Amino acid sequence: MKSVEIRDFQYGTINSVEDQSIPVAASSRSLNWVTEGTKILLRGGYGRLGITDNETGPITGLRVAKNVGLNATTETVFRKRGLKLEYYDTTTNDWVEVGSDIFPAGSENAHVSMENYHSITGSQLHINGPEVGPYKIMVANPDSYISLYDESKNFYGYIRIKQNRTFLWNRGGTTKDTTGLYGSKLDKDEAGDFTQIVDEAIGASGSSNYTGTLAFKAGDADRNCFEITFTDGTETFIDNLDGTLTGSEGGTGTINYTTGEYDITFNSPASGAVTATYRWEDSSDGGIVDFTKSTPRTAGEGFIFRQDDGGGKFMNILSIGGTEYCLHETKTWALTLSDDDTEATNLIYRDRVGVPNFRASVETGDGIYYIDDTDKNDPHLRLLSFDMGGSEVIPKSVSKRLKLNNEKIGFSFISYSFEQSAMIEWGDLIVFACRTSDSAINNRVFTYNKQTGAIDEHEYFVNCFEIYNGTLIAGDSISGNVSILFNGLDDDDAEIYNYWEGALTDLTIARLKKQKKIIIQGEIGKEQNIKVSCSVDRGEFVDIGIIEGNGTYVDSTQRVIVGAQTVGDGTIGGNSTGIEAYNYMREFSMPTGNFEKIKLRFEATKLGFASISTIIHKDIREKWARISNKYR
Repeated sequence: MKSVEIRDFQYGTINSVEDQSIPVAASSRSLNWVTEGTKILLRGGYGRLGITDNETGPITGLRVAKNVGLNATTETVFRKRGLKLEYYDTTTNDWVEVGSDIFPAGSENAHVSMENYHSITGSQLHINGPEVGPYKIMVANPDSYISLYDESKNFYGYIRIKQNRTFLWNRGGTTKDTTGLYGSKLDKDEAGDFTQIVDEAIGASGSSNYTGTLAFKAGDADRNCFEITFTDGTETFIDNLDGTLTGSEGGTGTINYTTGEYDITFNSPASGAVTATYRWEDSSDGGIVDFTKSTPRTAGEGFIFRQDDGGGKFMNILSIGGTEYCLHETKTWALTLSDDDTEATNLIYRDRVGVPNFRASVETGDGIYYIDDTDKNDPHLRLLSFDMGGSEVIPKSVSKRLKLNNEKIGFSFISYSFEQSAMIEWGDLIVFACRTSDSAINNRVFTYNKQTGAIDEHEYFVNCFEIYNGTLIAGDSISGNVSILFNGLDDDDAEIYNYWEGALTDLTIARLKKQKKIIIQGEIGKEQNIKVSCSVDRGEFVDIGIIEGNGTYVDSTQRVIVGAQTVGDGTIGGNSTGIEAYNYMREFSMPTGNFEKIKLRFEATKLGFASISTIIHKDIREKWARISNKYR
């Protein structure tokens, strides 16, 4: 008698070859199971960020904006939902609208790009898209905004902020341009380049509390302030860069950088006239929202580069080293700007290197990962990076194990579409969204493990990704909500539809055999069940048995806390408790007769944690060297 032990699950799903040719620890087909190297486990849930349930959607813009203060860096989540811009309030665990329907009528489903920018003028979030924008948020004051659109200075379009300027493409408005790349002026880099207001009168002495609005805003609604101090000649308040002010004698205060509203309280009644000194900026006047240029152009001004050579729409601009790779739908350009901003090269890098959507790529330390569907019948996840030991940047597929053009459902195939794809790097994972051909919206998420190459498929509805305090969040493609992915146990108290099917294996015996027992070991929650079934010689699956979370074979004395999130870290949205699981080892009698090859299937059928670490095919008895009865 012989036994075969299967462990170290690190392959993920492999469907580019026949089931009998893949490693025994790989999956031939799976949904909503995660490959974690030493085990496979049911993916985490689909929690909601914020208490309000918004049925209408989808989310068409999402960004975690960072405020870099003197004392700490904090994160605030912003989203576009219909005509609304909203931010997540951690105190109320709900969403707060910025203004009131700030996006123009008709742009309910318009997608936007959102970009962080940190400079001497403060931490900012810039929002723009082909139908809306540009808008500016001082992140320390998330409930206030500035609309910066000026047709003589800037444009609608998707944006990236890098190299101290804004790059814009897919220009909208009256003059539409789907293939040109626009650049803003270089931002000012010295405080002395900005207008300073010195000793603006705030109030007479004798009071402790002073409230009001600084005068700069009356000059132009596009302005915001920074580098603020207040003083009565004795106590001086300094700006903490996070919307708060600290007095030298213990006083406290707040400042709204967008509106100029202040509220300061001296430690004791002011001993002299109170004054304010500060600077202000207008990003659309010589800043990163000013795209104007002279004729001839001079260094530091705006620019436009034409990339019209039949590559389809401009989709995104991403960096490797000192080169900006401009990805269109079917072609990519390489743009290099000189250090003094007076010269540039704008050349075609490679044909048939492109992306289907502006969110379908991501910059990483390894290079640029992107979805390449230039061949609709053979899409790939690719990595654009330097070749091994060389200096040439080349694209290579990292998804050869998995066919991304179809999924076998019974005797039919459902293909995947990537025209709405989104992508993000999350720890060791590249996460990307797409849809199946029978869905009008994104309903699938794939994870690619950069260390092992494992790819897993999950059912999530995602338009855009972000990482919030270490946790993966997503803007829904089906509703107006932001969701926490791989979180908790379940999806709104409903079981997760799932399956994991293994390789078709001969158990290293290339002849008929019979198996008496099988042992499954892993961890399980008390409320969970795992159904185990098998298929022999490509037949229908038959049930082997159930692993029950409250079974006698579960070691209920040794509790394991597996964490609030299945993958990643961080706790948000009220999800602070860990998930309990217990080790189990269950032995089943096998219901099969003689067979050549066998395939296992697992399905978690209730709520709770489920994992499988070891499979032992036990008491395998060789039979005669004949083929299976079904083929005689």
